[in-house]
Amino acid sequence: MTEINENTLFCHVSGLLQVWNYMESFSFLGRPRPWHGFMYVRCSKVVFTEKNGKTLTAVDGDLIYIPKDTEYVVQFFCPSGDVADLLVNFNAYDTSGNEYTFASKITCVFSDTPKSISDRMQAIAEQSISMNSPHLAVTEVFYGLMSRIISHSLSETQEDPKKRSVSKAIVYIDNHLNENTPVTELAKKCLMSETAFRKVFREITGTSPAKYKMLKKIQKAQSILQSSPEVSVNEVAYMLGFCDVSYFYKVFFEITGTTPKKVREL
Repeated sequence: MTEINENTLFCHVSGLLQVWNYMESFSFLGRPRPWHGFMYVRCSKVVFTEKNGKTLTAVDGDLIYIPKDTEYVVQFFCPSGDVADLLVNFNAYDTSGNEYTFASKITCVFSDTPKSISDRMQAIAEQSISMNSPHLAVTEVFYGLMSRIISHSLSETQEDPKKRSVSKAIVYIDNHLNENTPVTELAKKCLMSETAFRKVFREITGTSPAKYKMLKKIQKAQSILQSSPEVSVNEVAYMLGFCDVSYFYKVFFEITGTTPKKVREL
């Protein structure tokens, strides 16, 4: 998201406040998506399943990029009738008229998306719905949205060299909390030996990759428990990759000093 230049053109911008029923789904299989899209998730869980069978699970606060021409099914887990997400559709080209894309597959751009970004997506959606001729207004806001996305991307990457060296692993862990990725694979993503990776990772985060991931899982669990009362504690545990709910309770208490039930009551 940091490589957009002055030759990139954005057009056909529109936004939606999407309301879905619990476990309702929508399919682009057999009819490739006609636009690029940014989705800001406002419900407990959204599951994307691409044509090749690969899945991505997004949760409240995530910003998802969906490439044009992607074929997939998306399923929403939210109370019936609630706004599940903010969706901004657009097309992108270079000055020669060639299609421009940010990624080849559905990708989580940010977790815990800044309010400055979600507010602009909300504005695009509301203007698209309420105005008779929203093109100029929503396009103007969209360029501001892209500026915020780029700025936030840069702020996450313009760090000290050591942090930058393991940033790919940190981002991968943050976006794949329900997966069990070996440390050897994380080290490969950073082009480092496992020993060097473990050393630098601990220097930057203050803990091991496994403990860092567990901390992030529990932080995400706290967020879901507080924002999505319709999702049971067991569902939260399974959503984050815990096969044993009793182990989830144990780890949750060790990290937070309290129980999932008490967090939900706050």
